[in-house]
Amino acid sequence: MKKIVILKYSAIGDVLRTTAILPGLKNEFPGSEIYWITEAKSRPVLENNHFIKKVYLESELTEHFKKDRFDLIINLDEDYDACQLASELKGKILGYYLENGKIVCSQGAKYWMSMSLLGADNRDELKKANKETYQKIMYDIIELPYDSDFSSRLFLTAKEKEFGSSFAKKHKIDFHKDYVVGINSGAGKRWPLKKLEIKKIVLMINKLIDCGLKVILLGGEEEVERNQKILSLCSSKLVDAGLDNSIREFASIINICDSIVTADTLAMHISISLGKHTLVFFGPTPWHEIEFYGKGEAVFSNLDCLCCMKKIICEKKPNCMELINEDLIIEKILQHKQISKERVIIDG
Repeated sequence: MKKIVILKYSAIGDVLRTTAILPGLKNEFPGSEIYWITEAKSRPVLENNHFIKKVYLESELTEHFKKDRFDLIINLDEDYDACQLASELKGKILGYYLENGKIVCSQGAKYWMSMSLLGADNRDELKKANKETYQKIMYDIIELPYDSDFSSRLFLTAKEKEFGSSFAKKHKIDFHKDYVVGINSGAGKRWPLKKLEIKKIVLMINKLIDCGLKVILLGGEEEVERNQKILSLCSSKLVDAGLDNSIREFASIINICDSIVTADTLAMHISISLGKHTLVFFGPTPWHEIEFYGKGEAVFSNLDCLCCMKKIICEKKPNCMELINEDLIIEKILQHKQISKERVIIDG
């Protein structure tokens, strides 16, 4: 029996989309045991994943585990501690590790490393020029052929699905009649330039509600003021998901939606991993890296400076996010609603 250990600590969304390598590994090595080492904040997105035998934090590793021999050690983090641990474990290493105290990588990881913080001075230009998805690049690192059927997955428990159903019932959402759209308002503090303007979000929400759709406002603890303002400017029919949900509760609410509208955030990765129709507006970050598995698409303006990787300040007026067309997003949602309706009629 093959024994495989994966090291991928952060960010949470990256950890989740990295789960796409699991079905490929299981397909290549049937009956293998796969272990995953991560950090505490990323652990929730790996829970209940039947491809993984056990998820560990580094602090939970026993001496027996560290002395065991693995057929594959896959380290997809350039974090020094992760590289050090990968180097200490016994087995073939794919990805990143230490050599004479310096972070180096296996042959398949060189392309991704060139676009990282450890890469060349022109890494941002390389990242902008890249046309391969993150998942395809990860498969190159683990030296397996990529198949887009091997998707990232987040597996909810029956209890978590019931949480979503109870939320829907509380807010009078009827799964048989209502088309439900989740609007994720923010993008966190690290990448404020990824956010869509509040006025565009408000226009989009009110137009969707006017079209007879149920709309849920999503967000996290960093969106308190932002979501309060949105709620004050929107129809009273807007459903507030609240901002104190755990990651898996947040995922359970996303799971009751038919479409999700979001920036390039954790909500995007959760929505895609749940197989939802996902519309993502992009500006400073690369949309080519995102694999939608045929269930969503990127929305962006036509500026030639897209994927600039700027986080805080942009001097261009209007900038890429200000040029996002909210009516185009609405049009795509209504198209999906119609297709879904026709599919139900045909299947019925």
